[in-house]
Amino acid sequence: MRPAILTAILVLSVSASACAQPATTTPSASPAAREVAVKTARVTRSDVASTVAYTGEVRARSSLALVPKVPGRVEKLLVDVGASVKAGDTIAELDRDTFALTVKQAEAGLAAAKARLTQMKNGPRPDQVIQVEANARAARARSDSAAAGGRAEVISQAQAGLDATRQRLDGLKNPRAEVIGQADANLSAAQARFDALVIGPRPEQIESARIAIAQARESAAGAARARDGICGYGPSSPCEQARATAVQAQGAVYAAENGLAALTAPATAETLAQARSAVSAAREQAAIARQPTSYDIAQAENAIRAAEAGVALAQRPLASGDLEAADAQADAAEALLALTTSPFTKNDLDQAEAAVAQAQAALEMARSNLRETTITAPIDGVVADRTAVVGSIVSPATPIVTIVSRDIDVTFAVEESGLARVANGQAVSVAVIAFPGQAFDGKIAVISPTIDQRSRTSSVRVTPGESAMGKLRPGMFAEVRLILDKKTGVLAVPRAALRDGADPSVMGVKDGAAIRIPVKVGLRDAQSVEIVSGLDEGQEIIAEAVELREGDRVAVAAGR
Repeated sequence: MRPAILTAILVLSVSASACAQPATTTPSASPAAREVAVKTARVTRSDVASTVAYTGEVRARSSLALVPKVPGRVEKLLVDVGASVKAGDTIAELDRDTFALTVKQAEAGLAAAKARLTQMKNGPRPDQVIQVEANARAARARSDSAAAGGRAEVISQAQAGLDATRQRLDGLKNPRAEVIGQADANLSAAQARFDALVIGPRPEQIESARIAIAQARESAAGAARARDGICGYGPSSPCEQARATAVQAQGAVYAAENGLAALTAPATAETLAQARSAVSAAREQAAIARQPTSYDIAQAENAIRAAEAGVALAQRPLASGDLEAADAQADAAEALLALTTSPFTKNDLDQAEAAVAQAQAALEMARSNLRETTITAPIDGVVADRTAVVGSIVSPATPIVTIVSRDIDVTFAVEESGLARVANGQAVSVAVIAFPGQAFDGKIAVISPTIDQRSRTSSVRVTPGESAMGKLRPGMFAEVRLILDKKTGVLAVPRAALRDGADPSVMGVKDGAAIRIPVKVGLRDAQSVEIVSGLDEGQEIIAEAVELREGDRVAVAAGR
């Protein structure tokens, strides 16, 4: 520590007056005794403070290495070491081209995501829905028709054929009079038709054939109207059935017309031969009705089996595999309709909305990165160092400049045993080599709540007063003096005048000789000592207690 450094609140005044007394000559002194030249001072009232000194360091209150948030090449560097900056001032600018392109890409991505979401919310096109609905109805109609089986009239006809074959078999096995009579009647009818061919048709037969033609034509016209009404909705199974019925009705017309033509046409040799064959067949059937053969019975049984198969086929004209295929096609068409009318689920919409939010976030990040190419000062301060140059590549791990704040603190370490002497708000004085003999006031701002385990000290931070502003600089060594106690307006003498020991004393002058004056002392500082008792205000004493002994001859120096 440097004892020459004083605090501003130490001794406010030390009045030292040199009193030249005329040298008195003791008559009894030996002419050979040597006199010691001394300076004297008077006891005055002043302020005395008890202090303890610590060595510390001046530090900036905040110091930061400014690094970019994004990597890039330095395009502009606008400050140099020593430059004053304010928060928000532009320090440097990085290349913006890559980040500007990223912003455009993010804007395009956001636009695409929004367009997709809008399309999903608007739903499908109406023309697509109409077409798919028609296909679904047609597929379901085909499936229902296939599941419903054959047409009622076809099933009824097949069932009637089966009943007829069963009756025939029963008639063969159990000839009944009515069966025999029917066979005889058939024989008579066949004979009558043969005779009619030979003789020619009767007038009532011709009229009956004409009535049959009219009825057949009326039925054909009704079937045609039904076909046109059903098929007007497009191809379907009912339409196919209506077409078949119309064709069958038209065939009945042709048959009735051919019947009339055959009835009125002259009998030909072929017709007569057919009629004779019919008579022979009827005669044979009449004989079988009376006495059937085993062959006739077996043939009738086979006819029953064939008729039963015909009924089963009429009831379900399609195989089970075909029915399943038709039903599957209908289900697929209806599923396509549902997908077309509601092509997107809630989950799809949620994902599309999330995609929009993600694209928005990507755009904000790209814009933020573009803004970060302009690097600004986060605090007010001074540029203490510059580590980058124009054209250099920097990254978030590369400092560009170091900025220190104008606010400074002085930090020092206090030993564990001395912590009781410091307190927050306590006044201190600070001195630096750069300003010798000048002390700056300050106050303790922070005392560390922990003890360093190695040095067993605690860090203390002092905030200098306004007198230190612009003079103390970060990195300076400083001497910090703590004022432990202070008294104002007490009797005090220069510290050099005090003779320490078991019995403190000062030296005075009496009759040209040094005399010892015992005193009781109080506080001490770098220059003064408080006198509790032993001296009076204005009393003259020797200012510097050199190696004098009581009784030594002294001469008060002129100009004291």
